[in-house]
Amino acid sequence: MKQIKQIEVEAFTDGAGNPTCATNFQTGEVCKFYRTQRFGCHETCVFAEDNGKYSDGMRRRKSILTGKEGDGSLIPLKTCPIWNKV
Repeated sequence: MKQIKQIEVEAFTDGAGNPTCATNFQTGEVCKFYRTQRFGCHETCVFAEDNGKYSDGMRRRKSILTGKEGDGSLIPLKTCPIWNKV
């Protein structure tokens, strides 16, 4: 027998309203599908495409606080089932 199931997961947005994978790591406001690899230095997702040895990595936006490129919120991957319609 085949069944379709739906699950509820928290979805996060950053201060500018952009979809993101986490808003606060210290308080645990992080997507349940968030993962790291390469000793925690490479952020990825459980739904990331596998390109050989490592899964696709996520990028970060420009920081709204510092203006520095790559220091802002996480950009969900195109394979994200939570934000793929955005």
